[in-house]
Amino acid sequence: MDDAESFDDAGEAHIAVAEADSSGGDFTLSDPPGESDDEAIARLAKLPPMEYERCRVSEAERRGLRVPILDKLVQQARGAAEPTHGRFVALHDPEPWPEPLSTADLLDSLAAAVRRHVMLSQHAIDAVALWIAHTWVADRFDHSPRLGITSPTRRCGKSTLMEVLRATCRRDTGRVFVARRNGGAARDLPAD
Repeated sequence: MDDAESFDDAGEAHIAVAEADSSGGDFTLSDPPGESDDEAIARLAKLPPMEYERCRVSEAERRGLRVPILDKLVQQARGAAEPTHGRFVALHDPEPWPEPLSTADLLDSLAAAVRRHVMLSQHAIDAVALWIAHTWVADRFDHSPRLGITSPTRRCGKSTLMEVLRATCRRDTGRVFVARRNGGAARDLPAD
């Protein structure tokens, strides 16, 4: 038998004894007397993953639940979000610049940053710089333009330009239209 010590919210220690059930595989943790469903979920959420895996089937049966439902309740109690693809990345709005900036200097700097990474005509670079600046104030407008990124060939820098936009645009505004002419399917992609 394994002993597992846990602490409740008041800091009192409780010893739960893990016992093999009669089917010979699952382990259960004996319920403290008078344990409610919410208390049981909280107790299970505090278990290390290996211990929870050993007792989840018998705990679900004891509570009259299907195992996936118990898993979901325990996952919610642990504070985990619904399973998703990829990783969560917290993006924060940057702090405002301490002193006022010249709009012309800001747009020139944005154009220079785009020019360092993508080969475009000067007019296209200016349009991209203006659109980047627009994403930071788009919430002040009723209507907002889309930025169209098109090209007649593959591997010409559309994805690189998208990376530049992801690094410079405000995350919650703006949409970009990306397409390859002559047979390429158009698609709408968020700028973030």
